[in-house]
Amino acid sequence: YYTLRTYLNAYYDVTVNESPLENVDLGEYDVLIIKIPTKPYPQKVIEKIVTYVRNGGGLWVIGDHTNVFGSTTYLNPLLRNFGLQLRYDGVYHNEHGSYNSIYTKSLFKHPIIHNVPVFLFATPCSLQVINPRMRIVVPGLTTKAYALSYAYKNFFPDPKPDLNIFAGANTLLAAGDFGRGRVVVFTDSTVFSNFFIYLPGKTELALSIISWLNH
Repeated sequence: YYTLRTYLNAYYDVTVNESPLENVDLGEYDVLIIKIPTKPYPQKVIEKIVTYVRNGGGLWVIGDHTNVFGSTTYLNPLLRNFGLQLRYDGVYHNEHGSYNSIYTKSLFKHPIIHNVPVFLFATPCSLQVINPRMRIVVPGLTTKAYALSYAYKNFFPDPKPDLNIFAGANTLLAAGDFGRGRVVVFTDSTVFSNFFIYLPGKTELALSIISWLNH
């Protein structure tokens, strides 16, 4: 994520935290970005983050497909406080079975994607939205979700036809208010990696998310 950090640093003061979050004063920051953790957060850290958002902070959580590196297992205990849950699946385009594109031509769209052009996904997971205050920003209308399979070492699901495949609307981005703060959850960490981020829509989406959270 070096390139994303460099890009955002042209607009904001960006700090990369390498310390346990127990030791970080979140009140010094306007927006907190969490992506693909590889170990669980202690309960006191989860409570600290929830309090930070409730008091006016912005939180951007970035997940990925099929519980890669255990990230979904580690993020969901935090996300359930906001009425959100990452699912253990991988989402593909329903027609050609590969990457997904969103087109934001609708007259009624969330401010986050107002200036986002065609957007190429890698492999996101789907997102369950329980909290009515969380708005579905990218509904993934023409997608299909394959459940996680532990039979593969690369964390990708089994692409063979299966009765457990869910075709239709699979939420890929949600955002909403929580207390005095705001939360955004996006389900495809790969698209903000160094090799991917300068494809159309990536920097636009990242900047729009931070701008919306930094209300």
